[in-house]
Amino acid sequence: MGDGNSERLWRREAVALARRVNTGWWLVRFNLLLSLALIGFAVVVLTTRTWLPDWVQTYVPFAILVGLVAGTAFLAWFWSRGRFIGKEEALVRLDDRLGLNNQLSAANREVGRWPVYRALKSDDIGLKWRWEVAILPGVLAGLMVLAAWFVPVSELKGREEMITHEPNAWGQMEEWLATLQEEELIDPGSIEEIEDQIGELRDQPENDWFGHASLEASDTLKERLGRDIQDLAKDLGTIERDLDALRTFSTQLSDAGKEMLLQEMEDAMKKLTMNSMGVNSELAKQLSEVDPSQISEEVMNSLTAEQMQELQNQLAEKRESLGSMEGLPPMAEGGL
Repeated sequence: MGDGNSERLWRREAVALARRVNTGWWLVRFNLLLSLALIGFAVVVLTTRTWLPDWVQTYVPFAILVGLVAGTAFLAWFWSRGRFIGKEEALVRLDDRLGLNNQLSAANREVGRWPVYRALKSDDIGLKWRWEVAILPGVLAGLMVLAAWFVPVSELKGREEMITHEPNAWGQMEEWLATLQEEELIDPGSIEEIEDQIGELRDQPENDWFGHASLEASDTLKERLGRDIQDLAKDLGTIERDLDALRTFSTQLSDAGKEMLLQEMEDAMKKLTMNSMGVNSELAKQLSEVDPSQISEEVMNSLTAEQMQELQNQLAEKRESLGSMEGLPPMAEGGL
């Protein structure tokens, strides 16, 4: 066999050896990185199937998986390229493994003749693929991804409640309305009107519940309702206090003092009628019996002590119920 043919065959063997060595180094790094990436991806898939089951039905997971494989392949190449060998290093290895006493390296530098070529086996150069080691980590990680994708998972408890969580203002207002209804203080029509407004906000698409316009409307309605409740409590307290003073100290008060109390009481009653949260008919009837514009000592005396005490107690009870509601806006100076 001529030198030219031997040179070509030995160089081909060197290229093949370099390719096998470089592929081996890359495959080691690639399997390690891919295994870690697939394990992480399996955790993400399993978690996402619990929280967002519809997500795994889209193309996004497949795109992420392809990106992971491509990314780890490139990263493995970048990491292992420092271990790569070229044709010259491959010829040196062939010299060493075949006992050629550097004939290939010398011939490559044109200081000697190329030895006669002989066909090589993997055992001749000490290289043999161990496929179970090479691919097992990646296969196991891939099986973990398949398990995460198809293993049955229980739907997360409370997920529906989290998705349909409503703005806090709605629940707060409904608590206030429930208290007003329980105390039988407010006209049912006024309560229904507020409930209808809350219902209109709730009838919006869920995606709009926390939009700027919806939250602003909710806060405005809550603030208005809170102010109305506070005004009711304040006016009821004024009437209850003035009634007590007129009943207890009627004979001791000067005309100016009585006039001041009567005027204050009349103003409070007018505010009650102007409040959008009107009092119920029974309480309104009781208050009409002590109309400040018509009140006199004879009228006060016409009401029995039990009637006056009952009315005062009722006013005090309603005022305290209103004042104890949680979440009301801060009272203006001079309030309760």
